[in-house]
Amino acid sequence: MAEPALAHGWRGAPPAAAAPLIPPLGRESVEIGVKYQSYLERQEREVERVQAAALAPIPPGLDYASLPCLSSEEVEKLTLARPATLREAGAIEGITPSAMLYLCQAIGKQQGKRARAQADDRVH
Repeated sequence: MAEPALAHGWRGAPPAAAAPLIPPLGRESVEIGVKYQSYLERQEREVERVQAAALAPIPPGLDYASLPCLSSEEVEKLTLARPATLREAGAIEGITPSAMLYLCQAIGKQQGKRARAQADDRVH
């Protein structure tokens, strides 16, 4: 049975040559950065995507209740306000960053469906 890892990351006592060169708080910060780097990068890409689409129009008839990722409160606020763009939706109090991402994705899917339908119409 293997020994459990200790707080400093070594099983048992660390070798003398492996004495920490970084203070514990700095080491913890580096470990967190390494562990969560891919998540942080993905989140940064998502934020950039929403910011790039800030002026994207929200279809006037969008049924917010049909988006399962939005909370009841978000559906209510968006339905009442009927924002014209993502930027306007983001300015509504109580609309979370994750709701903005889902809304951005929903608009993108609708635009993709419309583009495919128009392409099909041109073919027929």
